[in-house]
Amino acid sequence: MRPPPRRAALLLTLAALVGCGSHPSSHGKTRSAVPPPRAYARRLPWRLAAPISREVVAPRARARDLLILGGLDASGSSASGVYILDTRAGKLSQDGSLLQATHDAAGAALGGRVLVVGGGTTAPASSTQIEARGRTVAGGALPQARADANAVTIGDTAYVVGGYDGPAMDRQVLATNDGRTYRVVAQLAVGIRYPAAAAVGSRIYVFGGLDQSGHAVRAVQLVERGSPTARVVGRLPAPLASAAAGVLGRTVYLAGGVTSGGAPSRRVYAYDPQSRAFSRVASLPVAVANAGAAVSGGRLWIVGGETAGGRPTAAVQIVGIAPRRG
Repeated sequence: MRPPPRRAALLLTLAALVGCGSHPSSHGKTRSAVPPPRAYARRLPWRLAAPISREVVAPRARARDLLILGGLDASGSSASGVYILDTRAGKLSQDGSLLQATHDAAGAALGGRVLVVGGGTTAPASSTQIEARGRTVAGGALPQARADANAVTIGDTAYVVGGYDGPAMDRQVLATNDGRTYRVVAQLAVGIRYPAAAAVGSRIYVFGGLDQSGHAVRAVQLVERGSPTARVVGRLPAPLASAAAGVLGRTVYLAGGVTSGGAPSRRVYAYDPQSRAFSRVASLPVAVANAGAAVSGGRLWIVGGETAGGRPTAAVQIVGIAPRRG
């Protein structure tokens, strides 16, 4: 949860970053690494009408449209707007408002709805907001307040991972089928906030995040159905938090985030769940952290975010698979 604007600079002054987790070899053998598909990263020629960060971004049923909900504006205030972004031309049109302004919420597309889970303004909230067709209604309450979490969707279920309630990290992995009732399905092995997360099949991978002391970690955690506790199954190439993640094909792509020194990163990594290996595959034109992100049209969209010094940006970037040569 980002503090009020007068304390915003404190969040960007991270302590020395430390590693965490265990090597893949400590959890059994993995398959040989297969080179990931060639990837590219580009900045779109157009920009958003105004800078935004820490917002929820979700794909819409209509091809190439994205939904942008809440976030932090250029003044450091929480936003309540809901906007449709036409990614073909960069046209932005308002499509309603949230019931409560928020940032650092977890977001998940579930059917024709988008869940905006937790987040808050000056303190974490326990509420869920459900947006559908330009109208937002109140959903159910979380077991406790939570901000700085992430969420993924598998089939008809959304899962919430990571985050904290203010004093402490929340290790509970929550599941919901409707945004109105939540159940605890697992516990993270490492309590973190600002993780990246991605679902591959029925498995949820949780990458990095900040630990209780504000250090970025290298842990890659795996949440599997039927297992009450997540396992640490690998380590990132470097400590990482506040990155964007998306699955293209069967490969997870991680882009941007905060690494050593607290500066935003340009790095794009590919993660192969079979071999549990990382490869550096591209560089973002704009180094960002805390961006809204979603996969749509076979590409990972990275919308806004924060550049050096925590300044929000209006840039929109994409990560995609390069076509095969020949």
